[in-house]
Amino acid sequence: MKITYLIKKIRAARNAVILTSTVFLALAVPQLSYATTISLVNNDDSGEGFNDPAAPFSGQTGNTGTTLGQQRLNVFAAAADYWEQRIVSSVTISVGINFDPLTCNSSGAILGSAGPNSVFRDFAGAPLSSTWYVGAVTNSITGSDADTNASDISARFNSDIDNNNSCLNGTNWWYGIDSPAPGGTISLFDTVLHEIGHGLGVVSLVGQDGTKFLGFNDAYMAQLFDETTGLFWRNMSNAQRVASAINTGNLVWRGVNADSNSGHLNAGLTNGHIRMFAPNPFQAGSSVSHWDTALSPDELMEPSATLTSDDTSTIQLLKDVGWQIVEGPGELGFTASLFKVIEGEGSARIFVQRSGGNTGAVSVLVSSADGSATGGGEDYNSINKTLTWADGELGTKTATISITDDMVAENASGETVLLALSNSTGGPTITSNSSTLRIFDPLVDDGLLLNVVPAIVAAIKKNPPKPAAVLLPKWSVVNGLCCNSSSSRFSVTQGSSSLSATASSCPATPPQSGQVTSTAGSKSFSWAFRSSGCGDFGAGFNFTFREATEYVFVSDFDGNDLFVSVFSRPIAGLVS
Repeated sequence: MKITYLIKKIRAARNAVILTSTVFLALAVPQLSYATTISLVNNDDSGEGFNDPAAPFSGQTGNTGTTLGQQRLNVFAAAADYWEQRIVSSVTISVGINFDPLTCNSSGAILGSAGPNSVFRDFAGAPLSSTWYVGAVTNSITGSDADTNASDISARFNSDIDNNNSCLNGTNWWYGIDSPAPGGTISLFDTVLHEIGHGLGVVSLVGQDGTKFLGFNDAYMAQLFDETTGLFWRNMSNAQRVASAINTGNLVWRGVNADSNSGHLNAGLTNGHIRMFAPNPFQAGSSVSHWDTALSPDELMEPSATLTSDDTSTIQLLKDVGWQIVEGPGELGFTASLFKVIEGEGSARIFVQRSGGNTGAVSVLVSSADGSATGGGEDYNSINKTLTWADGELGTKTATISITDDMVAENASGETVLLALSNSTGGPTITSNSSTLRIFDPLVDDGLLLNVVPAIVAAIKKNPPKPAAVLLPKWSVVNGLCCNSSSSRFSVTQGSSSLSATASSCPATPPQSGQVTSTAGSKSFSWAFRSSGCGDFGAGFNFTFREATEYVFVSDFDGNDLFVSVFSRPIAGLVS
């Protein structure tokens, strides 16, 4: 069985070459705060590819997508984040993505194809004159977008691999994120990493007939060298390049950065230089623009999928073709100046990020100190936790702080825990070395406490606001809350535009305080009240509510029926 990666070659012929323009929708994906941003552009139609509403595959490690399309998007977002941590650009890199049927049969398949949409030469700051650079590299060097009308990279991936017994004998994509693909599956994450690599510049623009693209060198081919002839491709004739492309074992990379960082390889070298893929006969879409399959350990940019793949040589190759790469021990810092937690949640997660460099192992101590909150288990349990990143590792680590649910009413602004980073090892620069954790009561979420006091209730009765952008939570019935013996017990049920509370019989002796909790299960609905005496609702109750982002106010009470409207945002004047 053969599983192949392909590159998408540039096809147009213009000086500042722009391949295609397409109508697209930008895909918003969660991003960590690295200096480089990769934006995914979903080009698929409704109901297919990345928009496929089919049920997700189960057990996909690290992927919480609720549809097949969302699982695919989540993998691409993770792959984009991976590359953001390894290359540096102040200009957003846009990647147009499609998930379409591609070549696939029982014995082989094309997993995906990708490449740059544009190339440029002789721009300000270009490392080599009269040499083509892919669009994303050009933008990173100049600090501006040379082509604002199209994505920098286009990528297509094979949707026929899923649920198709005629394709690779029933092999499916593995949608787990940064996790080994189980037997009988292929890692989409690794495939996407590989294809984006082509779009970033791991690609030769030389034709199969040996001709230079529009008569000029490109940054990739300029560093290909033939050990038999002793010539760089940039100095060869067309015929010599054709012969070199099938000179198996003797076509090598001579870029200074990858060349000087090849010591980790124990196979795949010729005269100390890293071999390029040069099979005989020539394989269109694979030859030349990949590392040789003889490399050990396997490299990310080999032409066929491997069980494991290192990116050491690939990252150095990208530096050779014009990228500034992430180097050195990097920076460590809190991901936010303020973390928040609700007391009843039991614990708070504090995030520390390594960015800007991944050379060597580094560590840092996360510690806590009392602000207005008290440690030792009274409000929280203090921490002194060391977070460690291995050599080559970037990204976010987590420290967890246990929170005590003390059932004591706190200030609406919450209680604070002071956080600090110290005692780093490995030489990282410490940025954002302090942060704050703010602890809120269960009924107080960042100060969004709604109190319907008697005066406000009275005003609402006279001029009730009209519901807008109603979002109904999935509650079934909430029973309880007695105030007087004649008309105070009610049930809350879901209506078309409001929740209605209908009066019914009530015990002769009502409680003066209490709480009723939703029976709907996962929803967090709290209803609290206090009363010094019963009668008209507006005379003695405070009403508080918290449920996700919905907010509640009392719109009417006529002695028999209480109507509660649900809004998607706080109502001015009702939120303290």
